[in-house]
Amino acid sequence: LLSTDADSLVLTANNLEQNIEYCFKVSTVYDIDESDKKEIRATTKSLAAKVNETEYGTIDEAIANWTDGTTLTLLADVILSDAITLKSDETRTLEFGTFTMTAASGESAFIIPENSTVILNNGKLTQNSGFVISTSGTLTLQDMTITGTVEYLGGEMFTNKSFNVSAKKSFTGVGTDPTQNWSTISTPIANAEIPTGTHDLYRFNEPEQEWEYYADEDNVFATLDLGRGYLYANEDDITLELVGAINIDDVVFPLSYTEDNTLAGFN
Repeated sequence: LLSTDADSLVLTANNLEQNIEYCFKVSTVYDIDESDKKEIRATTKSLAAKVNETEYGTIDEAIANWTDGTTLTLLADVILSDAITLKSDETRTLEFGTFTMTAASGESAFIIPENSTVILNNGKLTQNSGFVISTSGTLTLQDMTITGTVEYLGGEMFTNKSFNVSAKKSFTGVGTDPTQNWSTISTPIANAEIPTGTHDLYRFNEPEQEWEYYADEDNVFATLDLGRGYLYANEDDITLELVGAINIDDVVFPLSYTEDNTLAGFN
């Protein structure tokens, strides 16, 4: 598509390869001498991304100018040279536009610190180490395809498509006092396998009014159920890790109430 004014001519074209020189013959609908016809040579400019309306030739330039409250939009497939690290108390949005972002080799794609939010929309992220989300960071994914594993350390994560996560939580050991440092846990992963180790892990059976210990010989559970809470402790300090596909389906969990039980309705 050509447009012109008194001093310039602008060529706008879609679907041209980047960094290729093209030759265009320009003429007019009016009768002019052959000598007045001009040949134009133009080289397409490589653009990686834009921040709001400012375009950049490399993704590193764009990321350097991607700040709190702005939107980075990909204009091509890109490969990161390092992890994208936010500052605390920031909110940034990345529009993929169906393009693919590939994390740097051996690096996380994003490091999301406390009280910061990253919003990723409509594209594909390829990675090896995944995201690192702090205990109060937030990651929102809309129509995103994620390859690799997201390292989830806490905080909040919202997604409408499933992907593999490594959900980690650190616990302080009970030490010599078994009444201290007990925690309640649940799983974001369907049928998550209980990690091997010397865990104290219990679930409560409301009709029978008893705590069921996972390591007992007559134990009836080997995985963690979605929607169920568990009582957890460990003798020493530990980081517990659950690995698998994050659940995005509705969770329906039955709650029982057995009359005359001391803890009737405690689930």
